[in-house]
Amino acid sequence: MLTSATKEIAGTIQKALAEGDFEAADPLILEFSKSVGQQISVAVNDEQRSAIAADVLRQFNDWLHLSRVTRSHISSALHSANAESQYLAYGCDHEF
Repeated sequence: MLTSATKEIAGTIQKALAEGDFEAADPLILEFSKSVGQQISVAVNDEQRSAIAADVLRQFNDWLHLSRVTRSHISSALHSANAESQYLAYGCDHEF
């Protein structure tokens, strides 16, 4: 089980990824990993270490999914902005 401090870092990462701020998420992921490493090192048995690992895996999968969705939205917005700029540059009778 992750500590509340580690969960707080995870929440900050989640927010950064949802906002598309991948640069801000990068150092936070390192901080999260260090925090998890500390938790694993003080875990008293394999059951606790396994529970921590399961929580981390679930968190990483959530972040991966969120990153893919955010990337897709950014790509769509970029494509739309590109089409709009071409429309404005060439006028409405230009085919693209």
